[in-house]
Amino acid sequence: MSERTFFFRDKYNLKEMFERIYAPEFIEAFKQHSDWTDEEGAALEINKSNCFVGLSKSCNDDQEQMYREMETVFLEHGRKGDKLNVKLYKLDGFDFSLTEQVRSRIEGYKSITQNIKDLDTFSPAGLKYNLFIEDTAYKQGAMDVKFKIEVETFVFEPTPKKIVDTHFIEVRLYHSTGLTAVFNPNGVLKNNKVVLTVLHLLFHFQNPNIKEVVFDEAQLLMIQLKLNGQVSSPRLKSDGDLRVEIHGLNDMNYGDPLVQAVNNHGKLRIYELSSVCTVAGHRFNLKISEEGRVQVESFVESYVLDRIITDIDWVILTRPYFKQMDVQIEELLKRKSRGSLESQRAKKSKLIQQELVKFFKDYRTKGIFGEKAVLLTCTIILNIAHFLMKSIDRFITEENLIEIDSNSYTVLNEYLADFAVVNIRINRTESLKQAEKVIGFLKKLIISSTGDPVKLIENVETMIRTD
Repeated sequence: MSERTFFFRDKYNLKEMFERIYAPEFIEAFKQHSDWTDEEGAALEINKSNCFVGLSKSCNDDQEQMYREMETVFLEHGRKGDKLNVKLYKLDGFDFSLTEQVRSRIEGYKSITQNIKDLDTFSPAGLKYNLFIEDTAYKQGAMDVKFKIEVETFVFEPTPKKIVDTHFIEVRLYHSTGLTAVFNPNGVLKNNKVVLTVLHLLFHFQNPNIKEVVFDEAQLLMIQLKLNGQVSSPRLKSDGDLRVEIHGLNDMNYGDPLVQAVNNHGKLRIYELSSVCTVAGHRFNLKISEEGRVQVESFVESYVLDRIITDIDWVILTRPYFKQMDVQIEELLKRKSRGSLESQRAKKSKLIQQELVKFFKDYRTKGIFGEKAVLLTCTIILNIAHFLMKSIDRFITEENLIEIDSNSYTVLNEYLADFAVVNIRINRTESLKQAEKVIGFLKKLIISSTGDPVKLIENVETMIRTD
C-alpha cells in the first residue's frame, strides 16, 4: 500500500519530521543528546544522524516521547508539505461549481464506503477493480478527492489465496476552469482517467470529455517567465525525436557541437524546462514538461501548486499570442504569391524574422534569457501587430502617435502592409500608412514593457479591456 500523499497530508511520522528539519536547526535543537565519541573513545563529528541516535537513547527508545520532542522542533523549523509530482488534465464542457446537491452526493458515497464499481450511474464501463471515495476536502475555488483502488489477484504459491493490493489517487479540481491536478504515486495513467471519469459523473451525468493538458514550447517558456523562473537545464528534441539537454538558454550553449548536430536533424524545440522559482515564499527547483507534468523535488504545501496553476491558467488563456511566427509568415507569403518557390519564401521569411528581432532588441531595456525567449517575444509582437493592423485607430491618436523612421524597418513595414492588403483588403497606399502607425505603436509597447513578454501581453490586455 502506498503511504505517499500530497493533498491529504495532516500529520508527519518521525522519519518524515527528521527529513523536513534542516541539519543546522536539528543539530542546534538536539546537540546535547549527540554521541560525542565512538566505542573506542575517538571524537565524533557532530551531525544530524548522531544527534537523532542520541535523542533516541535519551528517550530510552520511547517512541511517544521522541515524537513529542521532534514535533516541538518541527513545528518551529520543519519544512511542511511534500514533494510535488502531478499530472494535469482538463474536464471540459461544463461548469464544475460545487452545489449542495453535488457535495451531498459525494459525501454520501464517502460515508457509506460505497464501491463505485457497483454503481451503474457512476462506474466507468468495464471497471475491473474496487474503487472508493476515501476522503474529501473543500477550499475556496477547489476541492480535493482521495480515491482508494483495490485490485484483487489470486496467487497459487506457497498456498493458494486471494490478495488485495491497495493504493490511492488524489485529485484537486479547480471549479472555475475544470483543470485537475492528479497525484498518483502508483503512476498508472489509465487509472487517472478512471477516477476523473467518476469525478466528472459526480457533477454531471453526461459522458465526460477529459483532455490531457499539454504545453508547446512557447507555453513552457511563458510559464517560467510568468513565475520569474531562472532556467537552468532545458531539454530539447528534434522532429525525429533526437534529444539533448543543455545548461542554460544562452546563445553559446545553442552553438554547442552536440546541439548543432541534433539541430541538423530537425528544428530543436523545448519539451521540458527546469527553473529555480520563488513562489509564496518557497524557493525551489520547478520542472514542467510538455505532457503537463509539474514537479518540485523539495517539500512544498499544496497552496504552492495553486499559485503555479494561476499562472498556467493565464498562459492557457493567452495562447492566441503564441501562434507560430514562421508558420504565419509562410502562410501570408503563399497567399500573396501563389506561384513562388519554397526557397524564395524561406529566404523572405528569414529576412522578416531577422528584422523583427532587430526591432525588438532596438527598444527593449530588460534582458531575458537567451535566443528562445527573444524569438518567443518576437512571436508575441507579430501576433499583436496582426491584431493592431485591423484595429490600430481604436488605440492611437495624433497625440500618442510615435514617429519612427520607416526606412529603418522597411522589410517589416512591407510585411505588415502585405498582411493588410491580403487579409483586410485595403489598398497598398493605405496599408503602408497603417503599417507605419502599427510599428510606432509597437515601439511604445516594447518600451513601456521594457521588453518583458509577460508585461507586454498584460499591457495589451489592459489596453483592450479599457478601450
